[in-house]
Amino acid sequence: MVPILMKREAKTTWMHTYLLFIQSIITLIFCGVLFGGLAAAMSAIDYLFGINIPSEWFFDLRAIVAGVFGSFFWLSRLSPKAITYFYTEDSFPKVLRVFAEYILGFLLVVYAVILIAYTIKISVSGVWPSGMVA
Repeated sequence: MVPILMKREAKTTWMHTYLLFIQSIITLIFCGVLFGGLAAAMSAIDYLFGINIPSEWFFDLRAIVAGVFGSFFWLSRLSPKAITYFYTEDSFPKVLRVFAEYILGFLLVVYAVILIAYTIKISVSGVWPSGMVA
């Protein structure tokens, strides 16, 4: 922020503030999707495998996602290199590419592991699921 303030141009300062606001919104969306996906995965593990996951773990997960991932992601977007990386003109917006590759890709792997583990559980026990899963 200091190099931008040293230029003494109102347009530059407001543009930087606007980019910080947009980065904050993007970080909130990414954190929300990551937390929602991981919380759904924890609920699926609780339901499918009968493992009792304490409700405090969901609060801890929210704190970890917001405190660790959210902080590092937001701070990583402050450098001029990152700003030009995320806001260059391209046929596919780079923000969406990062979202799809790193957030949704990670959640896809988590759900695939849960599905494979549940398939193995069914194969080993030899009992077909009943209720909501069936």
